[in-house]
Amino acid sequence: KRWANLAWPKGSKLSGFSINQSNGVIYISRFLAKEMELKDGDKIIFANDEESKKDWFISKTNDEYGFVLHSSKAGVRVQSKFICNSVLNATKTNCNATFLVAKEATEYNGNKFFKIIISSPFITIPRNHPTNKKLK
Repeated sequence: KRWANLAWPKGSKLSGFSINQSNGVIYISRFLAKEMELKDGDKIIFANDEESKKDWFISKTNDEYGFVLHSSKAGVRVQSKFICNSVLNATKTNCNATFLVAKEATEYNGNKFFKIIISSPFITIPRNHPTNKKLK
């Protein structure tokens, strides 16, 4: 019941984004980009809840300090090693990861903030990562 508002209809495309820890690139899926009405040149912000430090949100913004998005085949992308490391630290993950985003947005000061579901990241270990050594 607790996650009922995070459920996606059967057969729907999942909205989320991937973090590449090594280069600091955040890849936002085309499905999430469509849901958030994001396109090349738009700006986004990431927000951390002051009361619950493990809660992270993503929002489209017109703020001058937002991260500028760039188009890619799979959606849009932005680069920030600081945000990548901050989100990964909240999950105690030191590898690349993909996160789902809540379907329903929370309104705050006229902006729609989508909650990042950090409790269940999909971990991707790069080939050159120390924990990914071939067994002899």
